[in-house]
Amino acid sequence: METELRYVMDAVRVIRRELDGSVPLIGFSGSPWTLACYMVEGGGSKDFARIKAMALNEPAALHQLLSVVTDAVIAYLAAQRAAGAQVLQVFDTWGGVLSPGMYREFSLRYLTRIAQELERGQGDQRTPLILFGKGTGLHLGALADTGADALGVDWTLDLSDALARTGGRVALQGNLGPRHPVRQPRGHRTRRRPRARQLRRRQRRLPRRPRIQPGPRHVPGHEPRTRRRAGRGRAPVEQALIHRRGGQPTNGRLYPQTPAVTPNDPATCRATPWVATRRAGKNSSHASPCIG
Repeated sequence: METELRYVMDAVRVIRRELDGSVPLIGFSGSPWTLACYMVEGGGSKDFARIKAMALNEPAALHQLLSVVTDAVIAYLAAQRAAGAQVLQVFDTWGGVLSPGMYREFSLRYLTRIAQELERGQGDQRTPLILFGKGTGLHLGALADTGADALGVDWTLDLSDALARTGGRVALQGNLGPRHPVRQPRGHRTRRRPRARQLRRRQRRLPRRPRIQPGPRHVPGHEPRTRRRAGRGRAPVEQALIHRRGGQPTNGRLYPQTPAVTPNDPATCRATPWVATRRAGKNSSHASPCIG
């Protein structure tokens, strides 16, 4: 590790020297399962379908990969400890995507190996090991039996529940949501209220977006239809037929174009709507084709 990842160990030495004992320096690594996820998927994933398929169809190959990665993680953490890291932590970020049985087989098994095989010293010189799993609160009891000194708890589980599941066998760490460190103090809430009202008023003055009516189901590649009301700065509607109601046209309602009618034709005169031309939001109603 001092050859391939010397820059990491040099960084650990520099940071340890600059901290000068003010706070402990934590060295870390991803868990074997999490690292294998990135290796097989080629990056992040929403469902990790490839590595799950590998676990189901080729479990022997996946176990061989996880075994090699576990050896590398143990060597990597040991090198960080030798460089000056005072605490070591393993992040099992994607352990929570596994079912309970698959988690015990493909993740917990190799975390136990790390806790048992990693040299951490004795007595006052012992380097604590923390295991963190995202979405693995169900397995806290089993993680406490691995031999780790502490467990990281994510924000989906109360510390009281975590303490009950671990039985005080290990220390607990974490339990803060990702947004908590950037939450503003309580005193800032009153100062935010006038600003929030101002933003809401400004939002009301913004032009409305056209409503999207995709239909009962949006098909990929199909452009949704846009409903636009006439006027309000939109493109002018040249011909809009407005129904006659009580002798007065009802403005703003659009209807399909009707066939042309002959003035004073008794057959069509009674059912003929008035025709209005709308330009730039203004109506100019023509006289009815029925005279008399």
